[in-house]
Amino acid sequence: MSLVITIIGLSMLVVVHELGHFLAARAVGMRVVKFSIGFGPAVVRYRGPETIYQLAAIPIGGYVQVEGLGGGSEGDEISAIVDRKSLSGQQRSYEARPLWQRTIFVAAGSVFNFLFAFGLFFALFAASAGTTIGFKKDATLVIDEVKPDSGAEVAGLMPGDVVERIDGEPVTRFATLARAVGASGGQPMRLTVARPPAGAEMPVVWQPYGDDGLLAEMPAPADDWPRVVVEVTPTAAKGGYKLGIIPRVRRFGAEGVGAAAVLGWHETEAVGLFIVEGIGKLFQGSDEVQLGSVVKMAEIGVDQVESGWSAFLPFLAFISVNLGLLNLLPIPGLDGGRLLFIGVEAVARRPVPPRFEILVHAVGLLFLFGLIGFVLFRDIADLLF
Repeated sequence: MSLVITIIGLSMLVVVHELGHFLAARAVGMRVVKFSIGFGPAVVRYRGPETIYQLAAIPIGGYVQVEGLGGGSEGDEISAIVDRKSLSGQQRSYEARPLWQRTIFVAAGSVFNFLFAFGLFFALFAASAGTTIGFKKDATLVIDEVKPDSGAEVAGLMPGDVVERIDGEPVTRFATLARAVGASGGQPMRLTVARPPAGAEMPVVWQPYGDDGLLAEMPAPADDWPRVVVEVTPTAAKGGYKLGIIPRVRRFGAEGVGAAAVLGWHETEAVGLFIVEGIGKLFQGSDEVQLGSVVKMAEIGVDQVESGWSAFLPFLAFISVNLGLLNLLPIPGLDGGRLLFIGVEAVARRPVPPRFEILVHAVGLLFLFGLIGFVLFRDIADLLF
């Protein structure tokens, strides 16, 4: 079931992207020939008054084909773009529309992906179910998991314990605990924890957390819970010393609808900046960033579904922004490649020769499909072997 939910979620992002193109085309008066989710022969097809709506056999990607602009894969329809001059006189064709209208049509898919991500983040903050702020998670002092054979397990720490003191000093943030462990040099530490009675749920309070009406969940163990003092010896690990605990992630909310909207927009911006930095590192050849296929995305998505909706929805928002930004790269075959040709036409004050543009986009698509195939093969091989 987790895999099914992931596939539906990822497919929804494609629908959102293509819906942006479709609605923009209708808004500026272009005639939409076909709206396809997926590529290849149609599995389900509905023929409307002027548009074919279909679900294709290969449900990866999709396209909106408008009159005068290709995007389909069937010979009788894609042949309509070979000679654009024959369409230039038709006022509802792509070629006949002003540059600003073509720009709106091409950019609309990515814009809808950004708006979809914003909507998800807005809903999460409004429901007090956000798990990131500035696209970073914030840990609480509640122990969610104790790693086997760790110093924490040997000392008797348990899931649900709330760390309140380190060597007798009060602690209110997990970052303080992490710094103290890192500076311990492997020497024993005394932790005072509040331990919930069997079956008791952790009480929480919501407090202001920074600006923009942000609220954060704070654990509030009851006064009558037993306090236990344990001596823990941190163990050496890559990057320093560790206790061997995994903390519970803090949830975030908003003071009202307006604050949820502001926070949702800021979170969308933070995701976008994170992806732009990643794209920059990718083009620089950094090993920190690698391309992932739909197989890798599905694998990660399944893990997020199993962690709950508060983890899966930010994952979808991230992929949605990622899809929108990658499509805006000035690469032939992508929306950004078409925007590049629109820009050239605007500067040169005359269109690029149609056959040349078609050839460039065709070469770009061949490269992109080759790259997708390579990454897909690598991810499948990693999964199987």
